[in-house]
Amino acid sequence: MRELFEPLENAIRDQLIPALVGREVSEAERQIVALPLRHGGLGLTDPRDTAKTEYKHSTQITDNLLLRSEIPSGMCAKLRTVAASNNRDHARNLSYYCLLALHV
Repeated sequence: MRELFEPLENAIRDQLIPALVGREVSEAERQIVALPLRHGGLGLTDPRDTAKTEYKHSTQITDNLLLRSEIPSGMCAKLRTVAASNNRDHARNLSYYCLLALHV
């Protein structure tokens, strides 16, 4: 999953941070910028480092919502499996189906 967030990290490192500080930053400075504000950083974490944990938390939080919804449980399990396999088109189609099932 880490490699999927490489373009986002490149944009943060090469465009966002230089726009905020007025110059390009070294790798050491990038690590400082990632620190929380209380530790002298800007809280701009590297999404490659947090993606796996954030995905896990997201699925844990949404599991309760999915259990309470009218989406067939097998469809929700399939959606998580497809999303984890990085098949974006298939996951998007299943997501649309799940959203439609909620609004019917």
